[in-house]
Amino acid sequence: MKFKLSAIQLSRSLTITFKNKKRGITETITFTDTHLNYTKAQQYLDEVTSTGLFEEKGKVEEAVLAEFKALKDTSKLLTKWSNGALEITSTSVIYNGQEVQPELTEFLIEKFLNNPHDQDAFDAWSNFIKVASNATSYKVVNRLFMFLQKNDLQIDADGNVLAWKVVRDDYKDIHSGRFDNSPGQVLEMPRSQVGDDDSRTCSRGFHVCSWDYLRSFAGQGNPVMQVKINVNDIVSIPLDYNGEKVRVCKYEVLRQVGNWGVDVDATTLPKLDGFSASE
Repeated sequence: MKFKLSAIQLSRSLTITFKNKKRGITETITFTDTHLNYTKAQQYLDEVTSTGLFEEKGKVEEAVLAEFKALKDTSKLLTKWSNGALEITSTSVIYNGQEVQPELTEFLIEKFLNNPHDQDAFDAWSNFIKVASNATSYKVVNRLFMFLQKNDLQIDADGNVLAWKVVRDDYKDIHSGRFDNSPGQVLEMPRSQVGDDDSRTCSRGFHVCSWDYLRSFAGQGNPVMQVKINVNDIVSIPLDYNGEKVRVCKYEVLRQVGNWGVDVDATTLPKLDGFSASE
């Protein structure tokens, strides 16, 4: 069976109509620019309208209608990132054949449905899941996403966690004054020397935190530094202070974002370039 095909392309939508007068069949399919296959539908339309049958008679085969229907229906669509390692359907998220934890699954599905074209964000979260799936601490992996989401923290394009640290005027750490936290510095200690008991409020190790935690810790004029942490270097997420800080064995100081109480404070969060777990 063949169909007469007509299409209307607007700035943010594509409407395609198929008609077969002999059988009294008319079917219309519309794609908006938020649809996952909007671009694919445009490309496929270009292909079918350049065939000999369409150029000669303005018609297409029944298989063309079936293909546009398949592009429109995303209920069974499997969307893949990271060369197929991360798979998102309408009901689950799988990484290398294993289901991702429920909280992260719910977040990614909602994000996918709201903006399926946000390739950069999905690449970043793919990288985060890749690192987390190989992390040395199962306990950290299961609590980490909730920590990120609760505290409005971010990850970078490589899946590293972005957090904060307040330091002295000379960029040394507040607690001991021994560790240099100038931009570009990488601070590291043996993992075995970092306290891994989440129930311990204070313990050995480097500490980084959420922005909200700075309210109770930063002093007037203290430099506030943005730091980057690989998931594998997170040792524990203490239960105190609403879980707003983590103990790590290694981190990199990226930049100074301001001085507390001068140009940044509890209500003035600097503009960031990462990917938020709360959006």
